[in-house]
Amino acid sequence: MISNRCYCGSAQRRQATFEKGTLNGLNYLEVDHPGQTKLTVTFLRDASALTAANFIVDGGTRVTNIQVVSIAHPSPNVVEVTVDRRGDFSAYILRIREGVSLPASFDPVLCDLSFSFKVGCPSDFDCRVTPPNEILAADRDEIDYLAKDYSSFRRLMLDRLSVTMPNWTERSAADLGVTLVEMLASVADELSYYQDSVGTEAFLATARRRTSVRRHVRLLDYDLDEGQAARTFVALTVAAGSPADGYTLPAGTPVLDATDGEGIRVSTQEYARAPIGTFGFETLHSITLRSSRNRFRIHTWSDLDCKLAKGSTGVTFLKSPGLNLQPGDLVLFYEERDPVTGSAADADPDHRHVVRLSQVTPLYDPVEKVDVLDVVWDEEDALPFDLVISSRLDEDTLTDLSVANANVAVAEHGLKTAKAELIPPAPLPGERYNPTIFGPAVTQSVEFSAVAAAQTSASATMQATGTAMPNIELTNGDGTWTAVRDLLASGPFDRNFVTETEEGETRLRFGNDQNGNAPRVNVAFASQIRFGSGRAGNIGAGSLSRIVTDIAGIDAVWNPLPGTGGREPETLARARRFAPEAYQIQERCVTPADYARRAEQFAGVQHAYAVFRWTGSWLTVYLAIDRTSGRTVGDDPLFRQRLLNYLDRYRMAGTDLELVDPVSIPLQITLRVCVSGDHYRAEVLQRLTDAFSAGIRADGQLAFFNPDRFTFGDDVYASQILAAAMAIPGVDHARIDTFKRWSEAPNGELEAGVIPLGENEIAVCASDSDLPENGRIEFVLDGGR
Repeated sequence: MISNRCYCGSAQRRQATFEKGTLNGLNYLEVDHPGQTKLTVTFLRDASALTAANFIVDGGTRVTNIQVVSIAHPSPNVVEVTVDRRGDFSAYILRIREGVSLPASFDPVLCDLSFSFKVGCPSDFDCRVTPPNEILAADRDEIDYLAKDYSSFRRLMLDRLSVTMPNWTERSAADLGVTLVEMLASVADELSYYQDSVGTEAFLATARRRTSVRRHVRLLDYDLDEGQAARTFVALTVAAGSPADGYTLPAGTPVLDATDGEGIRVSTQEYARAPIGTFGFETLHSITLRSSRNRFRIHTWSDLDCKLAKGSTGVTFLKSPGLNLQPGDLVLFYEERDPVTGSAADADPDHRHVVRLSQVTPLYDPVEKVDVLDVVWDEEDALPFDLVISSRLDEDTLTDLSVANANVAVAEHGLKTAKAELIPPAPLPGERYNPTIFGPAVTQSVEFSAVAAAQTSASATMQATGTAMPNIELTNGDGTWTAVRDLLASGPFDRNFVTETEEGETRLRFGNDQNGNAPRVNVAFASQIRFGSGRAGNIGAGSLSRIVTDIAGIDAVWNPLPGTGGREPETLARARRFAPEAYQIQERCVTPADYARRAEQFAGVQHAYAVFRWTGSWLTVYLAIDRTSGRTVGDDPLFRQRLLNYLDRYRMAGTDLELVDPVSIPLQITLRVCVSGDHYRAEVLQRLTDAFSAGIRADGQLAFFNPDRFTFGDDVYASQILAAAMAIPGVDHARIDTFKRWSEAPNGELEAGVIPLGENEIAVCASDSDLPENGRIEFVLDGGR
């Protein structure tokens, strides 16, 4: 056995022998328990050539001269050695020999192995033996780990020097030794702070930096919300025949407030001198300005005292010279003069509304001999108030009280500037490139597509649904780089980057050529960054009044409606609260109830009912949609496609989805009413008809059979009908004579007092004389005058 007087903390000989050569050696040994006469020896390599003569057991205090009886080879590198008796508690050595020499095929260091026959016996001691070098280390001076700041580190070092250098007693700040101590204490203080900071940022509950919290919650599949920029509509007026008349205003045109200057038009040179952080909006799409769109009239077809009722989804415009409206155009309705006073100063600023046209039909008025344009817009853009067009004031008739403007564009909070740059602008050799942008909050916005927006309502354009991303455009010699939420799905050639925000700065993180492409060294970036986000963009109507352009002829620019949708970044406290539970949110539809619940979260859907059906090769989800106002999916292809696109991200693979209309169950009801003697039957009948219609009552409330009052599986109860009838003035007594489904024989509904409906059925009772198959309630009146 080769003597080894040095003590090493990590034994690497076996690993080196196994990897660097062909020599064999003893790896480890196991003693069976409780017999203790069988030794299972494991070698580094094949030991099948060994015999019992090659094994020698030496050592022992009381039990010595242990002999090998036999061996067995259960596997090539394992040998089971049987000895004639068990050993004592002292140390033994198993030796591999060929006669009296070491085997040539064995590593001389690994030919002997120390072991104990009693290794499996219970012991009160730790199995680990303390090496001598650790025993010596225990005798050394202890380190005070409570020293964590500059003063304690300085005191610790001075105390130690007093022990090791007792003759050095100088403590003057000008002494070189004291200076070195204080310098080292300062460095130790910084390192201690860094150590504490790492420990603090390592856990979601204690992290203080926004970047740390963002990375922690991303591991939980939770995206920290960085806020969103507000949007608003911008209306313009241009002078006829001016350079602006017919000019296409490009996307990205800044629109400013009146805080920092006068006038309507700001030149591009003047704007270039504006500081970073100037407040304003930018248009999201191009728009061709025309003077014919400044102000055009609503055509009333020769009638007077007219208004556009609340809920309207269409109107007719007088076609002035040059006026040419197209589907997808944004049109602003606004009250120009007060209907009572006729004064523009008294016009109600709340009577403004923007719609997106879905249909434009040219017509001709043969009475007034004028061309008109009949337009229609989506129900989501339905007029939210009554818009008065003309009114009578004493002997005079006031016309054109409300007009329209079609020079309307969508604008978003935030201004792009070329002054902001990445620091440093290019990657440096040997360093990970994480440049910083200093300045206000970078605009967080949802990607806007003018083509897609033209197919949606104006209301949906303002909602800006989707994932808000930082508005940063980066280019270098390799191409354009795109901002993403994280680099987990980025490939080695994807030019992506991630932004991480802190107070007053935004840091960019690029890939490493595995998750995202790494920028090339010394290749500088050119950047265009928009600044401005959050609730500051939720401005009031009329806040914007200046536009940045060199084109003359723009007479006015303003935002008729307030800015909406501006959202501040999510607080760290909220992220800590909700991120650990985010995984519980169901983001896929598995059961029919999941499909129904997800569909009900879509705008315009009142209720939904889903059922699975096997259609021959796969499952199909038949989803019945109960829309608001009684509309159906079949009569609105645009709504149908938008809902399908919305549900597609939640649909399970291999499952088809089909939207259908509910199963309508028409009702047949006869209500006999006894009218009080002091009321007229005609008056009571009118009240009953109004109360039990399928529309809106005269008082603005939903009528009893309004489609929005019934949904899937809602049974119709006779008691509710009687209660509603008895609440009408003039009704002394009421009873139901007929109470059943239309065109079906009675099935005990009147006796039970309820018409039961299935899970996918909805009761309807339109009481339309031309369409009795849509349900009808009849009234039989007795008494009264």
